[in-house]
Amino acid sequence: MSILAPVKSITSLPSDHDVILNLTEINKQQGWYVVNPTDWKMSKWEFPNSLPSALNEETRRSYVSWSPETQRLLYAKKSISPNGSIEVLKIKDKSLGSSNQYTLSPDGKTVAYTDGFTDKTFGIVEDVYLFDIASQRSRRITKLAPGSVYQLIWSPDSKALVFWHRDTKKTLKTLYQINFDGSNLQVLLDAKNDLPIRIFPSLSSNDEAMKWSPDGRYLALLIRAKTNNNFNFNSETIWVLDLKTKKLRELFPTPPKSPAGGIQDFAWSPDGQKIVFAAGYDGKCYRPLLLIGYPECTNFLYLVDVNGSKPTKVTKIPQGTATRLLWLKQKRQ
Repeated sequence: MSILAPVKSITSLPSDHDVILNLTEINKQQGWYVVNPTDWKMSKWEFPNSLPSALNEETRRSYVSWSPETQRLLYAKKSISPNGSIEVLKIKDKSLGSSNQYTLSPDGKTVAYTDGFTDKTFGIVEDVYLFDIASQRSRRITKLAPGSVYQLIWSPDSKALVFWHRDTKKTLKTLYQINFDGSNLQVLLDAKNDLPIRIFPSLSSNDEAMKWSPDGRYLALLIRAKTNNNFNFNSETIWVLDLKTKKLRELFPTPPKSPAGGIQDFAWSPDGQKIVFAAGYDGKCYRPLLLIGYPECTNFLYLVDVNGSKPTKVTKIPQGTATRLLWLKQKRQ
């Protein structure tokens, strides 16, 4: 990947406009990059305190979530303010390899996470837990069959969660919704259903990503159409699930050619009218000089209207894989 002009550094997030948080690599530097969704210029967020690399293995298993109410980010077990100050939350769990999915409720009061144990017969047995920040106490809200929980996402009103669950015994992956008090567990999508999409039980937490729309009506999912027989994960695109009607629609078809890879992550705009995503649709791949290891590919950010349109490339600076994208609605000072 070619080296470009240096990206300007900032020590706090702007308060006069919304920002897109883009965890990626630019100019061979991994970090937390901030994109202005008005002019699409990019800065690098430098923390006054030490923080682990934004692309290390901890982040690949962890979500970076945002509370519009309290203006706080949650990264792993760290609560981060827009000025970069960091508070470590004392959440106790058994630290299973896949149990790092901490996600902050939009009202900033609760952290949802997964925890469990390893069964000799069925392997990992995970459930969903809630950690109340005020009381510093946790409680379990599910009692699921043996298996793993992926993609734990809060509703915008902090009253419900959705998640994928892979049942080890049945080798089945199901999308569930549950109220924050543990009531009303319901199936949203199931591989047994006649769906226009493919649900793969073997996929990990970084695949089949999903994001809840700001108005609470829709879920956007990164997934592949059933009619698409291309088993390359670059063929995934964004689908929108209407939670009232349970109908699915494809936001846009996968481009016929994607030189540097498909969609890595995406985020809704605060008004719910657009989705920004990172992909390699216009990128290029470069082989390492010694031809050892995987090729390095460049990616860009794209914008698409949720009511239907072709994606538009909005950034000019090539970047690496986007580990996380969040569109933050800032409180005006």
